[in-house]
Amino acid sequence: MQNIWQYVYLFELDSVRKTDEEIIAGQKALYSEIVNNGNIVVLTYNQLVDSRGFFSLLKDSEYQKYFIRLFENGAIRISQYGDIRSLSQYLINSVESEKQFIYSALPVKSSQRRLLSLIKRSLLYSDLSEIFEYSTGTNRSEKELIELFEELVDDETKSPENSEGTQKKKKILKQSSLFDEEAVNHSKESVVQEMRNILQKLYWLLSTVLRLSALHDIYISPKAPEEYKKLKMQNIITFVTEFENPQDPLWDKAIHIIKNLSCYQNGNNDRSVYLHKIKQKFKEDASKCKTPYQYAEAIINICYNYACELSICNVTKHYDVNELSENFSGEKTTFRSDFLNRLNQDWHDGNLADEKYLLDETMYFKEFEQLKALPKFKIAARYTGYVSYKTTAENESIIYRYEYNFNKKVQHHKKEIHASIRKHLLLAIICLFLAFAIDRCLDLFQDQLQIYMTAFSTTKKLALLPCIKWIHIPAGLKSVADQALEWLLLLIVSEVVTSGLAHVCPVLSSLSDALGDIGNLIKDAIDISFAKPAIYNNNCMADIAAGEKRNKSVPISLVLSPELKKYIKYQKNGTHADLFKNSSIYPIADVNDESITKNLMQLEELYGYKFGVVYQSNFNTLIVDPIKSSNSEAPKKFFPYERIVSPNGKNGVVMIPKYKNNFLLLNQYRHAPRKMQYSFPRGFSEDNSTSSENAARELKEEIGATIVNEPILLGNVISDSGLTGNRVDVYLVEIESFQQNQLIHEGIKQIIEIPVNKMDDWIRQGKIDDGFSLSAYALYQSHIK
Repeated sequence: MQNIWQYVYLFELDSVRKTDEEIIAGQKALYSEIVNNGNIVVLTYNQLVDSRGFFSLLKDSEYQKYFIRLFENGAIRISQYGDIRSLSQYLINSVESEKQFIYSALPVKSSQRRLLSLIKRSLLYSDLSEIFEYSTGTNRSEKELIELFEELVDDETKSPENSEGTQKKKKILKQSSLFDEEAVNHSKESVVQEMRNILQKLYWLLSTVLRLSALHDIYISPKAPEEYKKLKMQNIITFVTEFENPQDPLWDKAIHIIKNLSCYQNGNNDRSVYLHKIKQKFKEDASKCKTPYQYAEAIINICYNYACELSICNVTKHYDVNELSENFSGEKTTFRSDFLNRLNQDWHDGNLADEKYLLDETMYFKEFEQLKALPKFKIAARYTGYVSYKTTAENESIIYRYEYNFNKKVQHHKKEIHASIRKHLLLAIICLFLAFAIDRCLDLFQDQLQIYMTAFSTTKKLALLPCIKWIHIPAGLKSVADQALEWLLLLIVSEVVTSGLAHVCPVLSSLSDALGDIGNLIKDAIDISFAKPAIYNNNCMADIAAGEKRNKSVPISLVLSPELKKYIKYQKNGTHADLFKNSSIYPIADVNDESITKNLMQLEELYGYKFGVVYQSNFNTLIVDPIKSSNSEAPKKFFPYERIVSPNGKNGVVMIPKYKNNFLLLNQYRHAPRKMQYSFPRGFSEDNSTSSENAARELKEEIGATIVNEPILLGNVISDSGLTGNRVDVYLVEIESFQQNQLIHEGIKQIIEIPVNKMDDWIRQGKIDDGFSLSAYALYQSHIK
């Protein structure tokens, strides 16, 4: 039987499994799969960088050393995904400011923007000195440390101008919730120390991430997207919701909760979104019965792990993958069995459910202190050093189920280790024979050596013995000293000779290494003989020989810039479809074509161009489109053309307030031209309001207006079509009353009443130069005619 090391994904290492019991079980599964079963464990990025287990353990220098050794030996690999090539890149992406990533185990919240920025800087520049300064207090005050942990949160505050209580969201800084954790003493000193402890662990995690990011051999290429496009998380959830499980009283309730989640109905594949929505549903449930929601979260977690497993290239599975194909019409027997087994294993009759499910993000971190309960990864590193992981499942045309020929594979694994141990023992014995040969050579010259030593100590009088002749040394002790001297000389000569040979021939080792290895080799040979595989097995043995064709791997050839990634996502958003209409005059490049995106990236590198969504705020989005050059022979096949668009795809509003046959104009300071302007009120549109409602709202906020009738739509305008594609709706609004605001609101200094028949005079005199106001007045003139 050919020695083939299979890729295995471990559900036990899911990042949400963070109780002490789960950490111990996960580490034992990792050890057993590598040492006892002889397979290669494939981790996802999330499993490693967002796990309480690894986060706690990496600060232990011995664990970190041998954990990294397992990667170097090839026993643990990391699966690339999408265009993310390394752990550093993954973690940098997860801390992007617009993401609401829920960290399962890291004591970091998505609202801690300064701390996340520190993590990002540390990885971008491979510089841990700043985080070291915060963790040790070097050059960083306690005030700076506390500010680092502050949160940026959304606060719903009632607008003072709004008597009806419509709420606006604004972002504020608030004191870190770390101060509110019951598990932490509330004294400032203890909180500061807790912050430093968190930063110290982050330091060790980031140092491990940087080291592993430099080991390119540990990464396996992503699976071809077309092979799992119908096997993503939402697809798995759909399969699972079709199962019937009458023996489980919680099943139907949990499935009902999942089916009614908006994220499921919208086909979302983000676990963080599902967990957030389940918690939200529970808070809205008047019964406050927690268990069904916890069970629903357990189901989502298992589905997420299946999605991860199915995205990994050539990993062996505990079920027949063919059951999940579109063309399969039978019962999903092996998959159903495997799913329910894993769910029961994870749910464990609700044991510790309150510590595992429906948890909020937190900065408090509970130390893992049961290090003695973990397997010895030093031994695992030694075992993996006996074998070569060059031959993997890549040599098979079929990837069989995990259970197929399992016992034979384990026995073959043991034989391979025994063969390697015998080889190492032989080399160690050769080193001992070399030492023995050196001893024999020295014996041949023993008489000459004794004569030389006697002559050297009496005639030359330079030896040590004449110098200490006043010390009485018994004859027996003198004999022992002479013998020890001979042995010392033998060991020195043997070590020098064997070290030299090991340098020339690396398969050999020095005498000292050989003596140290022999004991470990014999012990390891005995231990592996009696080792029993500790595994999870699917108890459904139907279709045991079923397999899937070897997957196609797609090495990552291009990593897109964040701006281009946002641009591709922006194009796919149906709200913005009109912004990307095709045109023969300025044709937009097809950014879904990899050859084109590669060319765009080269242009960015060569000429400093910046393509994509360059800037986004609540008010504007700056896009730089890649436009095809009209000259096909030109060296630059694309050129950048920037524009500003609405972030939500809705039109802004301009209002012409008419009060007692007067127009109301704002005397308002405008930032862009840096001067005061007379203009009609205007504003941006909010997502959940119609254009007419936005017009009424803006008037109430800016001038405290009371409206007589519904606003009349006069038309819409584009203020500067060379720069922006934003349309603005123009409304004529009859005003019953308004208020002069005593405070400057949005730069408004004064509200001016101008008789309707004086408007043309103001325009001729150049008092009004605001483009929106001029356009609105033109529409008004057209309306009254």
